[in-house]
Amino acid sequence: LEKYKGADTVVSIPNTVVQIGDDAFRGCVCLEEVHIPEGVINIGFSAFRDCKSLRKVTFPNSLKKIGGQAFEHCESLVELSFPDSLSQIEQNAFIACCNLIRVKMPNNHVSMCCGVFDHCHKLVDVDLPDPSWRYALSGSRYYNEYIGEQKRIEEERRIREQEWRKKANLCIHCGGSFKGVFQKVCSKCGKAKSY
Repeated sequence: LEKYKGADTVVSIPNTVVQIGDDAFRGCVCLEEVHIPEGVINIGFSAFRDCKSLRKVTFPNSLKKIGGQAFEHCESLVELSFPDSLSQIEQNAFIACCNLIRVKMPNNHVSMCCGVFDHCHKLVDVDLPDPSWRYALSGSRYYNEYIGEQKRIEEERRIREQEWRKKANLCIHCGGSFKGVFQKVCSKCGKAKSY
């Protein structure tokens, strides 16, 4: 499918289509729902970009690739569920889908570029079978909350470790012992005792 020229709110793509071309539905502001049939394996670059009313997309089990910026600025999308056949999502595929809340990823490994869900600030519920995929969610609320939680945990660990080192009369910076007549300088890092 190279270019859609209609103004329907609900579109069922014909089952003879195997690829949705670059910019095929770009800027179709009336489009609310699209049903992509079995047999489609690729959604092209910016295929549904700026379809601001698009709230529902049905992906086929044959889909393998979603191109870069394919759904950029689809502000009415709230939920996505990807088929297990999906193997690649290109950079910024869902950037600025500002009302996207939930995403169900496929169970198999998907090659994802960073920023797939960039500026999706409401995205809080992501079903990730592989935790290493979090980098692809950078810029989303999910990622920011995850990183914030990791920083909080690390800071709590660092404080506990410093308190333990103080009690053991060790350097809080490196865990080394103090030397000298008054034991005020760390023998390992050379920093002065600060407590």
